[in-house]
Amino acid sequence: MGLMEEIRIKSGQGETVYYLQRKKIKSVNIRVKEDCRIYVSAALSVSRDFIDKFVLNNSRRIAERIEQIRKKKETAVPFRRDGQAEAALKQIYTETLSKYAHIFTGQFSLKIRTMKTRWGTYNSKKRAVTLNAKLILAPKACVEYIVLHELCHSKFPNHGNDFYILLEDLMPDHKLRRKMLREEVGKYL
Repeated sequence: MGLMEEIRIKSGQGETVYYLQRKKIKSVNIRVKEDCRIYVSAALSVSRDFIDKFVLNNSRRIAERIEQIRKKKETAVPFRRDGQAEAALKQIYTETLSKYAHIFTGQFSLKIRTMKTRWGTYNSKKRAVTLNAKLILAPKACVEYIVLHELCHSKFPNHGNDFYILLEDLMPDHKLRRKMLREEVGKYL
């Protein structure tokens, strides 16, 4: 259990290579990772013949996922952190904070770092906003939205009704900005 085995199966569409790992699970799972390799996890009791057929029966879904990964790699903008990018994000942060200073009083600190799954975070104990450095790829309106979203967490720590009422009052087009961020820059996160 736990060892990865390379499996090659032939079909009318050519050869398919996948990597099989036996686990204490109840089903068979297929994953296509960023390297476009196919990984299969299967219960110890499932036959190799069943697993091979399962992989072949899911070949269309696997091919779609591989194509999706390749397109993502082709359209990816090479991201490089530099002083200019950070200065631009700090400028937008400062402008946004100033615009809403009558609501968000006191000192806030700013951190900029590369994050894999978030555009921003707010730490209430440190009163610190952290912005993803990749936001430099986003339009200014989207960065303003993220900054304001994180600042709203200083008033309401969760995404409850009061949080969204405040966000809506301060930035009525926040949903449009969020959609723009997801569509135009979300692929880089």
